[in-house]
Amino acid sequence: MATKQAKGVTKTEILNAGMALFLSKGIKVTVKDVADAAGVSRQMVYQYFHSRSGLLIALAQQVDETSGCKEQFYQAIQTAEPTQRVCACLSIWFDYVEDILALATELIRSRPTDPDAETTYIDRTNSIKVWLSDLFLSLENSKALKKNTDINDAVDLTFTIISPQVYDLLCNDQEWSHRKIVDHLSKIVIETFVE
Repeated sequence: MATKQAKGVTKTEILNAGMALFLSKGIKVTVKDVADAAGVSRQMVYQYFHSRSGLLIALAQQVDETSGCKEQFYQAIQTAEPTQRVCACLSIWFDYVEDILALATELIRSRPTDPDAETTYIDRTNSIKVWLSDLFLSLENSKALKKNTDINDAVDLTFTIISPQVYDLLCNDQEWSHRKIVDHLSKIVIETFVE
């Protein structure tokens, strides 16, 4: 495939080509695959993203931005009543997990053998933990966080409870409905941490 001139292709076009491949082929997508799909050289992909890890992280961030999940989550943090705040934030998160479950599962599965998948997973995990930290800080500021709760521990435990892995097990192995998962896991977080 002929490649386009560097000035004729945008970072977004490369990401769009990469996203289409990522959705169809999973985490095994290479920089060469993305370059070919975008009609550019591998060097151009490296110019924008520096590495395969950088490309995967940018793809994951694009999914976040396109979904609007982060903005919705932070709007939900403004909910006055603490229990409703947690329910709203987690409902938004689980709707997002439902949309990205296949990709998240492939990323998680590839971590032990693919250093780029591991780097991307760590980047995404850190982002989500920041969101959760902000949620727990909002509860603390509202005097709605249970006494003696360590926010870092609350974030770690909540991240585990709401992880795509747990969602996948409940949805696919236990055949729970999306609504049942959201309701039960939100209840666990609320009963554990909300005053």
